[in-house]
Amino acid sequence: MIEKSSEWAFVKGVVRIRANAITGDGQNRARSPLLHHQPQADAARLNAVIRQHWGIENKLHWVLDVGFGEDLDRKRAGHSAQNFSLLNRIALTCSNRSNR
Repeated sequence: MIEKSSEWAFVKGVVRIRANAITGDGQNRARSPLLHHQPQADAARLNAVIRQHWGIENKLHWVLDVGFGEDLDRKRAGHSAQNFSLLNRIALTCSNRSNR
């Protein structure tokens, strides 16, 4: 039985993915993306869509971590961490738009 099942009514399917870490630690990691629409595609198509999504996510986080140094940032007072994170994302968006 799923708790608060009414909050999960949007789920039309679940995909189970196992992936090896690029870091070389050899551990398998499992992800289970939730599908908002009934899947009409085969496994190869779903895999391609999910890999594309994670490719975008990884590129974004790499820029934020390396370019803006978010992982090393030690802002702790009040909402400063959230505020600077938002400013970094705005700067990244502006930079991406100017490169088009």
